[in-house]
Amino acid sequence: MWAGGVVEGACVSCETPLHGRVFPQVAAPEVAGAESVAPPGAGAAAVCYNHDAKPAVSACDQCGRFLCALCELSVEGRTYCPSCFGRMDSQGRIQTLKHHETRHDSVALAMSVLPLLLWPFTIITAPLTIVYICKYWSTPRQSIQPRLRWRFYLAALFALALCAAWIWLFYFILRRVVRD
Repeated sequence: MWAGGVVEGACVSCETPLHGRVFPQVAAPEVAGAESVAPPGAGAAAVCYNHDAKPAVSACDQCGRFLCALCELSVEGRTYCPSCFGRMDSQGRIQTLKHHETRHDSVALAMSVLPLLLWPFTIITAPLTIVYICKYWSTPRQSIQPRLRWRFYLAALFALALCAAWIWLFYFILRRVVRD
């Protein structure tokens, strides 16, 4: 069955021959006080792949390496070793990690203030800012840095003032045209 790190056997259902490689820790002598995660019948307590002196408490769901409590990384209900975690993170396969964040309050403030440099664009950006604020007002504020809503209030104030200024300008021009 087990000889030199290779396991040979057959499938219980279809009797297809199976071959597998076993980590050396399965055959290692038992460490005192270690909680074993070795397969039943292996007769040995497993130790961490990275730390030979620490007992393994789980195995990596990706590569199968035995992990101690220090190396064990639990994400999305699965357990990973540090190397698999890093590789999966760089490939973007772990969805719960947050690498960037859109600060909608700062975007809204920039949408209302920056177009003042080229003021004719404010006829478009002021209403868009109000729509943007309405859309993202209720987004969850689970930021790494806690943020208050004062930027939203200030952006709304600027956008409403610009909309009022454009309405007043059109009213003034229309009144002049009608009068003449």
